[in-house]
Amino acid sequence: MPASIALLLSLATAGLLLLNIGYHKRQQNSGLTMLTLGVICMTTLIGYGVYVALHG
Repeated sequence: MPASIALLLSLATAGLLLLNIGYHKRQQNSGLTMLTLGVICMTTLIGYGVYVALHG
């Protein structure tokens, strides 16, 4: 498995876990922090996917 695919999979897994935990604990400050980090991970993942799609 190439390193970029492994990086994408680990980033997607971390992002989904952070979004899930942050959503369930969103009333607390730690939940909002996890939610924000999850959004950052998923935005990075989508941006990288768009970059790869456009540049091959």
